[in-house]
Amino acid sequence: MVFVVGILAALSFGLGWVLQQRVAAHAALSELLSFRLLLHLMRKREWWLGIGAMIFGQALGGLALQLGAVALVEPLLSTNLLFAFLIAGAISRRRAQWHEIAGAILLSAALGVFIAVGDPHAPKHPTPSWDFGLIAVCVVGGVVFVLV
Repeated sequence: MVFVVGILAALSFGLGWVLQQRVAAHAALSELLSFRLLLHLMRKREWWLGIGAMIFGQALGGLALQLGAVALVEPLLSTNLLFAFLIAGAISRRRAQWHEIAGAILLSAALGVFIAVGDPHAPKHPTPSWDFGLIAVCVVGGVVFVLV
């Protein structure tokens, strides 16, 4: 049951993201970073449908967390990116690129590994190690620098 609720939550999140993005994409660039943009978006029914889908997704995500462990539910919820690609592609009649889908799958898998390795059920809190933290920051910073 947790799988069904988690996937439905992810589907709802994906739908909400797509609906909101489609409305925001049609706004004038002059309204960017302005309260007028918010007022413009609030007049659009599709924007409110996106908000409703996001609220529904949050409620289903909370239910999924009641039914299963965070290590199981969060990777399911991160699949919302896959659903967003599929929904956006269906609406715009364009197929998602293979690297977009691969990136979304990699994101979900990485989150699953991160949560599994982090052991969210560990009873005690580890003491932070500044040496390990500094090495981690340097490695991540180096990888980001190379990728950018």
